[in-house]
Amino acid sequence: QFEKKEFTSFNLAVDEYFSTFETDKLKTSAEEKFNRELKRLEQIADEQKKAAALLNTQSVDYKKIGDLIYQHFNLIEEIINEAKEMHKKGMADDEIARYLENKYNIVKDLKGNDLVLEL
Repeated sequence: QFEKKEFTSFNLAVDEYFSTFETDKLKTSAEEKFNRELKRLEQIADEQKKAAALLNTQSVDYKKIGDLIYQHFNLIEEIINEAKEMHKKGMADDEIARYLENKYNIVKDLKGNDLVLEL
């Protein structure tokens, strides 16, 4: 483990000792800094993987919703237009909601401009 070195002067021996000591100290410090940064970046990568998985799941869900809307587009458009016309005639939201719920079995609620459908 220990290595024997011979020096021509005491000053050279002291210089070698302290330069090696400082080099080791700097190397250890640099390794610690590198490891901290590596750990930070690994945590960021893990968080991004989790976020990507969540977004992927959400995109699948939203695609299904979009497909359902597209599949029933004409009916949804008809319901919306009918609700608009009834609103123009001065009917209250709860009256419009009751009427639409009875006429169309997919209408579940009407809250202001939000029409709740179950497809």
